[in-house]
Amino acid sequence: MGFGKWMTQGAPWPLPSDVQDPHSAVIAGSGRADNRGAGTTGMDPAIPGETMFKKLIEWANVAFANPTRGWPRCTLSGLEYDLRSASMNGIRVESPSDLARSFGPADWFTGKDEDLHLDYRRLGLQVECSDGVITSFRVVLQPDARPVARDRKFRPAELTLIGPHGDPVKLSPLTTNRDLAESLGNPIDTGRVDGDRWHAFRVGGNLIESYHDLRSGVLLEIVFGLAIDDQEQRQAA
Repeated sequence: MGFGKWMTQGAPWPLPSDVQDPHSAVIAGSGRADNRGAGTTGMDPAIPGETMFKKLIEWANVAFANPTRGWPRCTLSGLEYDLRSASMNGIRVESPSDLARSFGPADWFTGKDEDLHLDYRRLGLQVECSDGVITSFRVVLQPDARPVARDRKFRPAELTLIGPHGDPVKLSPLTTNRDLAESLGNPIDTGRVDGDRWHAFRVGGNLIESYHDLRSGVLLEIVFGLAIDDQEQRQAA
């Protein structure tokens, strides 16, 4: 069986939905935590066949090496981050990275061993793992507005934020920086990052970084982690 036919019909790891014919493939690209890493970038139909073949080989190697491919499928339809427990759908920041299996097998990943970025495109979620623990949850609410091809593979996330007093707040692409400040308080820092307006909030032990459109202020993505001193205390315990 030819390689192209094997890739589209016989591969045990499913190809992305937009890869139907290896001769007209658009392979997943790469986002925020330098997602331009191991994933391949978009493929131009004008690329010579030999180069395209090498790109397909690279994609196959990454897909088959996915350390999460044996994890059970996930039935979650939305995300919920609880500021009281610093957890996403019950999985705490600084938990062992293996607990990310609750989100199912990743659709794409970069890194290796204990340092990984796991993409859950259906949920609009990226899980960052370092030294065998989950260090942050990155939620993409407006993938079409992200500058990197890998990020545009996500679906818009459906995210509920549970506040310090248990009050739920829905975050959406219509959420603005002012709306976020009403829920989280004033940011501890602000600036510009890669063309976005960036804010950092500290709520309890949570460090929250939000990225907004410069003109409208609408929320593009948000990252949940632990404040540095809280991370140090846990590591020392």
